[in-house]
Amino acid sequence: MRAVLSYLLVVCPLILTCLCGGVSAQQTTVFYTPAKEKNEDGRRTYAHNLLKMALDKTVAEYGPYQLIEIPNLSIKRMHLIANSDEYKNFIVKFTYSDSYQEDLIYAPYPAEFGGMGYRVCFVAPEFLQESNKVTTLAELQKYTIGQGINWPDIKIIRANNINVTEVQYNKSLFSMTDKGRFDFFCRGITEPGWEMKKFGRDFPLALNTSFVLRYNLPRFFYTNKKNKAAIKRIALGLKRALEDGSAHAYYQSLYKDYIDYVQLEKRTIIDLENPDLRFIDSTYQNYIIPINKI
Repeated sequence: MRAVLSYLLVVCPLILTCLCGGVSAQQTTVFYTPAKEKNEDGRRTYAHNLLKMALDKTVAEYGPYQLIEIPNLSIKRMHLIANSDEYKNFIVKFTYSDSYQEDLIYAPYPAEFGGMGYRVCFVAPEFLQESNKVTTLAELQKYTIGQGINWPDIKIIRANNINVTEVQYNKSLFSMTDKGRFDFFCRGITEPGWEMKKFGRDFPLALNTSFVLRYNLPRFFYTNKKNKAAIKRIALGLKRALEDGSAHAYYQSLYKDYIDYVQLEKRTIIDLENPDLRFIDSTYQNYIIPINKI
C-alpha cells in the first residue's frame, strides 16, 4: 500500500474553495486506476488522463475526488483486481468482451472512438509486393496472421476464416514476421509509427499499404459490479467529454501523427465481423468516428 500511496494524485479543486471560502466540504470519493507507466505510444497515459477528464467534468454533481495510481500492473493483475474488487472503485480500460458480464460493469462510451478496431499490418520486406495485392477478405484468407496469446481480436480473425498463429511473447512477433513464420502481423493504427522506430533496426519490417482491417473492438472503462455509483459518474463525464469534443481533441493531440503515418486514406477497407458483441450496449455506436476523421 505504501507504493500505491506514493503514486497518489489528489485532484479535487473544490477542497481549496471549501478551505478558503468557508463552503461546507463535500465528501471526497477515492478512485484507483493503473499507473501511467512509460510506454512509447502513451496508452496508459491516455487512459489515465481521459478518466481524469471524465471525473473533472462531474465535480459539480458528485464532488471532489482522489485518483490513486497503482503501479506495475500486468493485464492479468488488472483483471484480478477488477473481478475481486480488491480496491474499491478500481477503474480500468478493457476491450469489450461478453465474458465480463458476470463480475464487471462499464461506462457505455468508447474510450478510443473505435480507433483500435482499425488494423494495418507489418510484413517481411520480401513479402511486401505480394502482400500489396491483397484487397479483399477472400484474398486475405489465403494467408496467416500472427497474434499474441489471448489477444482479444484472435476470436474475430478466426471467426472470419483467417488462419492465426499465436505467439507467447510480443517482441517475438516482430522477429517471426521478419523470418516469414507467418504472413501478416497486424497492429492498431497508432502503433506502427513508434514501433518502426523502436524495432526497425533489429527487425527491418515493411508495412503493407494495400488494406486496413476494420472491426468493432470497442474499449470501455470497467469496474466491479459493486461500484455502480462510480461507473455512473464516469459515464456522465465521458458523455460530456465526447459531446463537447474535448476527448477527441486530446486523442488527436497524442495520436494524430501516428495515424497520419499509416495513410488510411490510401487503403482499401476489409471488414471483419466480431462475434463477441451479443450483449453490448449499443450506445457506443453513436460515438464511433469515421475512418476519415479518426
